[in-house]
Amino acid sequence: MRTYIYLQILTVNADFTTYNILRLRRGTFLAKEVRIVLVFFISGLYHLAGDYMAYNDTGFGNIKMFFLQSSALIAEDLIQEAAHRVRGRPLGKPNRMWRALGRVYVLLFTSWSWSFWVRPHLHTSYADDLASFGLADLALRIIRAKNK
Repeated sequence: MRTYIYLQILTVNADFTTYNILRLRRGTFLAKEVRIVLVFFISGLYHLAGDYMAYNDTGFGNIKMFFLQSSALIAEDLIQEAAHRVRGRPLGKPNRMWRALGRVYVLLFTSWSWSFWVRPHLHTSYADDLASFGLADLALRIIRAKNK
């Protein structure tokens, strides 16, 4: 329930900006993409505020990471829209192989894009606090070894 409320805060603001301020028509491709960018931008601003409150610094790269996330979704939508226009019908439900490849793609892209936000945190006390957790400790050691 709590996650739903947080997501709703993001989408309500994005909806208001997209449909009331920019006056884009609901259901259009442009409105959908603008809404995606706004949701991720607003989320990035919330995380930027958290970084500022925690470290009195805003240079952790979270806006870049959230922009990359929204860009990936827009790229996926553009590919699906192009396929729809070429084929004359939507792609439909993917089979197991395509779903598995999609999950691998999401994992790889997310891991890469989050590095823009996570790496700067490695040089803060936050990373030391996090290091007491098993998998997080392992991941931090691997990343620190690569950065040396």
